[in-house]
Amino acid sequence: MTHLSTGLIVTLVVVFATSGASKLRGPDAQRTFAASLGDLPFLPARSVRGVAAALTAGELMVAADLLASLIAGWAGLPGAVAMTAVALTATAILLITLTVGIAITLRRGVRAGCACFGSAHRPLGVSHLVRNVLLLAAAGTAAALPPAPPVRPQDLLVAVTAGAVAAFLIIHADDMAELFAANPGQ
Repeated sequence: MTHLSTGLIVTLVVVFATSGASKLRGPDAQRTFAASLGDLPFLPARSVRGVAAALTAGELMVAADLLASLIAGWAGLPGAVAMTAVALTATAILLITLTVGIAITLRRGVRAGCACFGSAHRPLGVSHLVRNVLLLAAAGTAAALPPAPPVRPQDLLVAVTAGAVAAFLIIHADDMAELFAANPGQ
């Protein structure tokens, strides 16, 4: 696995693990997420809780699959390349699903909330669409890179750190935008 693909996959692991885990961190977290889905114009009310549970499980499964593929690749296990391809394909399917949902919501002008990383209930916007497209590009780039032998430990540390920092910035992009957009006169 190349340094770049390792960093990109680590980014995806951290983003999806954080997103999925944030929806399970307390009894109200899953309800808050389900309530945010209730505003979507294409989701019947009776299916909101099931879809919320399925999306949360999907995020956690994608994170686990990607992490397992990274470990298999680092260990040089047979089948690691195929495992990574399957994990990245599942990631792309989940991201496409989420991105299409956001695009439909924005296109219809619905003010739906985003509890993407927990209980913060910010309105869905173009930034969420851009975030998902960038994550999809990360998955596609990682999938397109040729397999390489396991990296040296110091290279692995750099790639993992870069991936974790990128994930942190993605996860907290809304918070940072709000911080810098705040009116200092109020």
